[in-house]
Parts: sequence; structure tokens; C-alpha cells
Amino acid sequence: MKSNDNSSDIATEIFGGEEIEIVNLRDLEPKELTVNPEKSDIFDKIENSHKHFFITGKAGTGKSHLLKFLKTNSKKQVVVCAPTGVAALNVSGQTLHSFFKIPPHFVNPEEVKLNNKVAELLRHVEVLVLDEVSMVRAEMIDIIDHLLKQAREPFTPFGGVQLVMFGDPFQLPPIVASRELQEYFSKNHGGFHFFNAHVWEDVGFETYELKEIFRQKDDRFITLLNRVREGDVDDDLLAQLNRRVEEFLEDSPVIVLSTTNNKVNFINSNKLSSIPSKEFVFEAYISGALDERQYPADEILKLKKGAQIMMLKNDPDDRWVNGSLGTVESL
Repeated sequence: MKSNDNSSDIATEIFGGEEIEIVNLRDLEPKELTVNPEKSDIFDKIENSHKHFFITGKAGTGKSHLLKFLKTNSKKQVVVCAPTGVAALNVSGQTLHSFFKIPPHFVNPEEVKLNNKVAELLRHVEVLVLDEVSMVRAEMIDIIDHLLKQAREPFTPFGGVQLVMFGDPFQLPPIVASRELQEYFSKNHGGFHFFNAHVWEDVGFETYELKEIFRQKDDRFITLLNRVREGDVDDDLLAQLNRRVEEFLEDSPVIVLSTTNNKVNFINSNKLSSIPSKEFVFEAYISGALDERQYPADEILKLKKGAQIMMLKNDPDDRWVNGSLGTVESL
């Protein structure tokens, strides 16, 4: 969150310096950060109104650049959130679940209780920036609306907070793991995307699509991405992609992405077995009636010195965040 000098003392008192530190981002961001006329015009519209905005655009148009410019230069109190830890890291923000203290599993918006500390903080927020909104499910937008109304103005969309969303609907969709959830969203929302939220009908979002593509280190790759984005794939493009396909090497240090959890678990198990150091096994203590799919981490965790790991939860002491990568040095 970005703060001016008047509210920083309030926020420090609320959170005791443990959960979130409110600083002036002008002290952290590069002073020479600038935008082109297209983005400058959008920034002015956001800054000089209370309207809600959806900013989209294909790869290379600078959505993240505009977001960083907004949080650095806005005179309003700005909070930046994203649906995943990795996405939040990219924009120096927090995950939605962490900031709003939302349970990690599916929950109806009306059932979410507002945390008292979060409520006090939300009363000082003027702008909520939500990045990678294509990955946010419909009920999450309604939960945000519900919590902001509880904390602020109960009859105004998002409690009177200005919502600015960044993302590309052509990119990753939300995760809807079960058939039951799919049926729920189909019946209650007409779909699971962010624009299927009930509050969407109550809010007139101004939509802007960034058009100008900035020169990248690899313009050919940006062109390839955007053609795939639009389904414009011919034999030549397919050949370009296939030239990058290489045989998987078991001793390769690269991170492997897979389409199934079973394949991921198989690869991770083999990688761990190949490390010659002693294996340590940690078993979780579980209380309450929870579905195994709702566990925040594996029930049984096996580690070795030298194993690569990814953090799944934020550290209260700010040593790491959800999505941070590391290597086990000692156990």
C-alpha cells in the first residue's frame, strides 16, 4: 500500500509492523519512471475521478509498467493485490487472500467475516489495484465488494473504494477444480470469470485496451505470443514453437511445468530421491473437518539438504512471501 505521511502512523499502529508495512513508494520506485501519452491519459482519468477501470492489452503493451507508474505517482492511498504469490511479487503487492484474510478454499461471499484489523486499514484505502484479474474468480470479486462495504459504505459498490483492474482475459483463466464448483458458477453467476461477478452489473467499469507495443529484447517472441493469444497459428509459427522443444534431461535444474498434479508429484519425488543427503519427513497436525483438497500444503512433507523449494505462505517476519523460491541449506 502507498501512503502519505498522515496515514503511515495509523497503519503502523494497526498492524504493529508485523503484517504489512505502509511506506511511501516514491522512495522505492525509480524516479525516472515515465509513460507514453496513451498511458498518461489513462493515469489522469484514474487520478482525477472516482470511476472504476479495467486496463487490458496484449503482451508487450506495458500493463505492468502503467500499474507501477500508478502506484508510484498517485496522490491517493493505493493498495496493490494479485491472485497468486508470484503475480503479487511481480508488482510488489500482496495476494488477495493475504490482504483481506480470505480463507484459501471456496466460500460464499456472504459468509466471509471481516477481520477487525483489516477493517481499520480498509477505511484508509482509496484505490484498490488488482493485477492479473483474468485469474480471479467471480465470487472473489463479490467477496472484495462485500468486505469493503462492511468496512466503509454499505450501499456503495466496493464501499466507495476505486477499483482498478489490470489483466488480459486471453491469458490464464481462474481455477475451478471440481464439477460441483463449475455447476455452482454456471447456476449462480453464469460463468466463473471476474466479469461474471454480481457486483459487475452494478458498476460501470471504464475499459481501456493498451495498443502500443514497446520494443522488447525479443520482438519476435512478443509477436509469437500475440499470435498464439489470438489463435493465429499457422505451420510456420508451429514450426518456430517446435524448434524450442527439447528432450527432458533428468539432471536439468530448470523448473518443470506440468498439466497434472500426479505428474508434478512424480517428477518431484524422483528429483528428491536423486539427492544423496538424508531425508527428513514432516507430518502435519490437522484439526477440524477439512477436505484434503483444502489443505494449504502437503500433509506429509519430505525434505533434503540441497532440495529446491517454493514457499506457499507469507512469513510474518517478511523473510519470504508466497511464491518465493529457495534451496534447503540445513535441517
